[in-house]
Amino acid sequence: MKWVAALLMVANVLLFLGVSDRQVESAVVRSDARPDVNRESMRLLKETEAGVDREPGNGDASPAGDGASASGVGADAAGDGLPATVLEGDDVALVTIDSDGIARREAEPDNDAASGGSPSPAAGEAPADGSAESAALAPATDLSCYRVGPFRNTNDWEAAVAWVDGQGWTWEQVRSESRELRAVRVYIGPYESIGAAQPTIDMLKDKDLDHFVYLRESQARISLGYFTQEELADKYVDYLTGLGIDARSQPEYRTLGPFDWMDLSIDSAMRRGLGNHQWGDEGVHVTEKPCQPAA
Repeated sequence: MKWVAALLMVANVLLFLGVSDRQVESAVVRSDARPDVNRESMRLLKETEAGVDREPGNGDASPAGDGASASGVGADAAGDGLPATVLEGDDVALVTIDSDGIARREAEPDNDAASGGSPSPAAGEAPADGSAESAALAPATDLSCYRVGPFRNTNDWEAAVAWVDGQGWTWEQVRSESRELRAVRVYIGPYESIGAAQPTIDMLKDKDLDHFVYLRESQARISLGYFTQEELADKYVDYLTGLGIDARSQPEYRTLGPFDWMDLSIDSAMRRGLGNHQWGDEGVHVTEKPCQPAA
């Protein structure tokens, strides 16, 4: 039994070696030899050397002939020293081959000039069809207009002028009086006389509402309050209306000045800088106004 096992082992080894040699041999792929490359036809135009024999009419005689025939120009033209158009990559070049066989590149002619048309404008030049004027015009600036003031003292005014001039903005001085809200009075009336207002006075006493009677333009009125803010006065009027009292509000103003004001015309992008500027006097306000059309 041992001899049989040994023989089987030897047979397996020989079979494995035989199969391995066949796989290696089949994996080797032999390629055919590359054909010879025609080096003469692959030479660049500028590699043409003097002394190369060229035969008229034979486009394969020289590299110059190849270049001429590639562009549709026969070798006869190149052999006589005439210009030939040669393709070089994506460009088109005008090449002249002299009597010595040297190829010389020339400047490409102006197609417009050659055809008798007007030459195209050079880079950076404006066209002559009237569009130059529109191209030279800068786009219109988006302007915003404001009135700043009132400036109650000279120091604040001079500081504002210096700052605005430093921004390069256009401004105009306006000098006028200022009307300020002094207070808002809530009242009932008017009545022809104090006697005519007496029933209303009794009603206000019953409701325990503070009031007093005053005369204005020979008429009696019943004052119910004096407010420095118009919003508070309006709220109190609504409260009295809810109680069935026909109350009204009347703002009272006072005239001050004259003071200096500043009318500004600025680029809309600069509005934030204008709004954040400290003018010195807390009474100076920035108010947007319609821009006046240019004269």
